[in-house]
Amino acid sequence: LRPSVAESWGNLGAALLAARRYPEAEAACAHAIALSPALAGALTTAAAALKGRGCFAGAVLASRRALCITPLSARGWSNLGMAPYRLWEQNGKKSQPEFDKAVASLTTAAGLDPKDGEIRYQLGTLRRVKGDNAGAIVDLEAAPKLTPTEAQYGQTGMANGLRWMGHVALHFFTDTRWSRTLHRTR
Repeated sequence: LRPSVAESWGNLGAALLAARRYPEAEAACAHAIALSPALAGALTTAAAALKGRGCFAGAVLASRRALCITPLSARGWSNLGMAPYRLWEQNGKKSQPEFDKAVASLTTAAGLDPKDGEIRYQLGTLRRVKGDNAGAIVDLEAAPKLTPTEAQYGQTGMANGLRWMGHVALHFFTDTRWSRTLHRTR
């Protein structure tokens, strides 16, 4: 680590975020931002760390700041989408504008990086909650194809999302690869 180089602190923050050490990731990113306030990567990582520890309002602010610097960042739009969604959940699912902002931000993120399986999974989940079953199916089916190593999308998230909607049931191989065969349940 080079203590006077903002990127070093930003990289440390990203590594700590990957290890789910959110408070430490946030502190490393804060140091990077103090050294270089326009370091968008550190702001994006700080937003994800804030979201990870449940500080959703702070995550929204950090995401907005990062997007002012790099408006075409799919990860920045994804952070901006998930934070209002979590605020919406935290506030008893009462604020429709917050939910709509979350869907709009994730839709922008998916448009900027259509090959990101995590973003498609998040967008599909929000569409399912919103009642857009057709859109949810498209996104939830695409997610494991884009990120096939993530059993979360292929097995747990996608299957539960589609079963919850009652439209299709998926059959999985024992090694968590999911079958391409969809069976109608209605």
